[in-house]
Amino acid sequence: MPITHAYTDGPRLCYSTKETAAEIRAALKKSFPSVKFSVRVKTASMYSATEVFWTAGPAQADVHAVTDQFSSKTFDAMDDSTHYHSQTPNGVRVQYAGWINLHRSTQAN
Repeated sequence: MPITHAYTDGPRLCYSTKETAAEIRAALKKSFPSVKFSVRVKTASMYSATEVFWTAGPAQADVHAVTDQFSSKTFDAMDDSTHYHSQTPNGVRVQYAGWINLHRSTQAN
C-alpha cells in the first residue's frame, strides 16, 4: 500500500518499486491483453528499476506510452543529475519509484 509523504510542495502518495511494478503490469495487461510481458524489479545500492520484457507484439514506443505514466524520474545530461517529479493520475499526486527500462525482443529464444 502506498504511503503518503509530506513534501514542501504538498503531500504525495509514494509507491515502492514493487508497487510501481504491479501498477505497470496491470496497465500493460489492460492495454495489450494478448501480449505476454515479464515485469521484474531490479534493485541495487541506491538504484531501483522496473524491467519490462516482451517478444514481438507492440513497438517500444507504444509500450513506453503506457509505462511513462508511472515514471517519476528523468535524467538531465546537461547537469548530469536525476530529477524527480510527481504524476497526477485521477487528481492525486503520486511519486512512483525507480527507473523503467523496456526490453523488446523480435524473436523467441
